[in-house]
Amino acid sequence: MSSSTSPGSGSRHDLDDRALGRYLLQSGKIPGLQLPVETKKIGYGQSNPTYFLDDAAGTRFILRKKPQGPIISLVAHQVDREFRVLQAFSMVKGFQVPKVFDLCMDTSVVGTAFYVMEFVNGRIITDMEMKELSPADRRKV
Repeated sequence: MSSSTSPGSGSRHDLDDRALGRYLLQSGKIPGLQLPVETKKIGYGQSNPTYFLDDAAGTRFILRKKPQGPIISLVAHQVDREFRVLQAFSMVKGFQVPKVFDLCMDTSVVGTAFYVMEFVNGRIITDMEMKELSPADRRKV
């Protein structure tokens, strides 16, 4: 795991893990969360920065947040919408989505709105044409 520090102090990304951990522990929405937490930015995610979030017990989560700075479109980067859609789909029998735990609209925690969801180990497809998949698998996707 990588360590990160507060913004502007040479961290590998822009999250303050201590402030994030304090917020998540106080919110109580992630059962069994143990401090400290560590985040590491993931290179995937088309529009909203995405991070691994690991707690002291070794449990991994995913954090997605709005990007820093001015937003070009009012309808883009709505992490609250992503959160609500995942939450709604989780209630549909047989529809598998990661469990969402916490939506934080308070920009003082990590600089922008964010949410935390369950980490699900799986295949990450980075080629939009999905050339590595068979035609049958591409149709399924």
